[in-house]
Amino acid sequence: MKVIKRNGELVDFDRAKIVESIRAANDAASNQREKLTKEDIQFIVSRLYERIRKRTGDTSAAEIEDMVSIELMKERAYEVANIYIKNSIKKQKEALEQQ
Repeated sequence: MKVIKRNGELVDFDRAKIVESIRAANDAASNQREKLTKEDIQFIVSRLYERIRKRTGDTSAAEIEDMVSIELMKERAYEVANIYIKNSIKKQKEALEQQ
């Protein structure tokens, strides 16, 4: 499975990057009731992996970010989803500044 990065580069899908992004957002969340366990994060990434695997063609980084956000909200981890989205926007801005 390939991912189209924002700069147009085609790279292999890397589950570890998604796990790390979710973990960072989860660690930054203050609402203890919405915090995810390691198992929750692995489950989300596994669901996401299966969705992407079933698709035809490559998937953009933006599409993956949207899917992750939706999966986080399905788990009622709204604060984690909000932080994840903010982190994604920050990465987008940084990528644009480097161009």
